Amino acid sequence: MKAISAFLVASALLSPLAYAGHHDHGSKGSKHGHMMKHCDEMDECITEGLNLTPDQQTKIRAILDDSRKKREALRNDTMTKMRAVLTPEQVKMVDAHRAEIMQYRADMMKKKAERMEDRAEDMKDRQEEQRDKR
Repeated sequence: MKAISAFLVASALLSPLAYAGHHDHGSKGSKHGHMMKHCDEMDECITEGLNLTPDQQTKIRAILDDSRKKREALRNDTMTKMRAVLTPEQVKMVDAHRAEIMQYRADMMKKKAERMEDRAEDMKDRQEEQRDKR
């Protein structure tokens, strides 16, 4: 029972990582779809959506970078504290779960790259068609 509880706690702490970077930019159901369409990073979304000045972009990027560093430090601290409490078997379970998350993220990144390549090819084809029409 303790192993299951520990796994559930670890899953709850680590599950958000599985979805990090997986946002529904620009979908009809997205509250901010108009601002977040076709952007890959938060800074890009904010920069494009808000028409920031170069000075504002620099300041916003610094704020976001600081936030990223703090989140990473918090995740590392959390994992260190958890590992101190867990048994070696439970640590292996957490590590396996994290490996699954990393594989999921890698698969999503690969799919995203493929979609981007497809879009680039489509755009190139459309441009050629338009040139041919002239």
